Amino acid sequence: VVMLDTDIKTEKKEKRNILAIGGPVTNMVCADLNEKLEIKLIWDKFWYIYSPLTKKRYTQENAGLIAKVKNPWDKEKSIILCAGIRFSGTKACIIALTQKYNKLLQNYDRNKDFYAVINGLDRDGDGKLDDVEILEQANI
Repeated sequence: VVMLDTDIKTEKKEKRNILAIGGPVTNMVCADLNEKLEIKLIWDKFWYIYSPLTKKRYTQENAGLIAKVKNPWDKEKSIILCAGIRFSGTKACIIALTQKYNKLLQNYDRNKDFYAVINGLDRDGDGKLDDVEILEQANI
């Protein structure tokens, strides 16, 4: 089932497996989930991704966060989150999932929450993202 974030919230459908796309500004489910994440998007005069594991702030415009976590509203379900600091970071998350999934899943442990911070790249210089680098990944 495909639903808008606003429909999920108004119809109280959070207790499902969810693929949430978009950051906390554009996606209400992501905004609620973001507060519960280990690695998360933070607003402090500007958006950045913060990792308490490495104590790093990722401020690149094309930075994004991919997370597969237990659904906090139903622990039997999961949520996969693709959220960027900007639209380009969210796009980079999709590129990572579709083109770099083998590298993302190398150390994946399905019994733990998974986080990856990525950065989108324009390798051919045409102004469009076409590749990603994995900046950090962890099973927590």
